[in-house]
Amino acid sequence: EGLRKATTDTVDYMFAGGEPTLHDGMYYTLKELVDSGKASETTVRVVTNLSNFQPKLDALIPHFKQFNIDVSIEGYGKLNEYIRKGSNWKKLDATINRILDLQYPNLIMSISTVVQVYNAHAIPELYKWYLSLLEGPERREQAWKLDFFLNLLDQPRQLHVATMTDS
Repeated sequence: EGLRKATTDTVDYMFAGGEPTLHDGMYYTLKELVDSGKASETTVRVVTNLSNFQPKLDALIPHFKQFNIDVSIEGYGKLNEYIRKGSNWKKLDATINRILDLQYPNLIMSISTVVQVYNAHAIPELYKWYLSLLEGPERREQAWKLDFFLNLLDQPRQLHVATMTDS
């Protein structure tokens, strides 16, 4: 009952921390918003590494005013798998492409990277991959709906790019 009351009063939802797609509560909340008719007035943001993005979410996305998926990626291919233990690059790439192919008008996706000692040298390769996501006429038309963000790591200090040397 408390969730039903909250879903009638809230217009922006953010699911983050850990991996929100692993928690049934996120799906339950989104379904409650759809069932209550409030989804069309609601903006949702999911911060995820896409390791567990469920196809059941696909059917919920178009009901919302805006649906943002912020994907945390630390490098291209094997580098992402190294930095994010348990990550599977092929699966991640396939999931991103599947979501982009949905072409929902309310869907906005961003790729977010924390620049650090382990990946600073490989940012150009990751950006090249990002640009490849925009290939094809349908994708180019919707390019404004796929962002790329770089965030500079602050802590731990030993991984800050200022500690890098020329050698």
